[in-house]
Amino acid sequence: MKLLSTRQLGLAALYAAIFPISNVAGGGIAMAGIFATLPFLPLAWVGGVALAWLFGTEQVYLVGAAIAIFGQVVALLAIRSYLAGRHSAAPSA
Repeated sequence: MKLLSTRQLGLAALYAAIFPISNVAGGGIAMAGIFATLPFLPLAWVGGVALAWLFGTEQVYLVGAAIAIFGQVVALLAIRSYLAGRHSAAPSA
């Protein structure tokens, strides 16, 4: 059973790229990127800090944040897909 399509994974990757790209652009675009990805930022911060610690440089912080956002979005989509499949497979009364 395939939980996520290639399209969903691609859109998750694009969404995860919003935060690092907007931060590199700076200014008001950075704030827009923060608001767009706000629900996923607490764990993205942890992921960014963990990767920065692992590599010993803050230059990889945005990469770690993007990976953490991607992981969260994929997990959310997979859970949603699983529950939708379970709901549609349930016998109707």
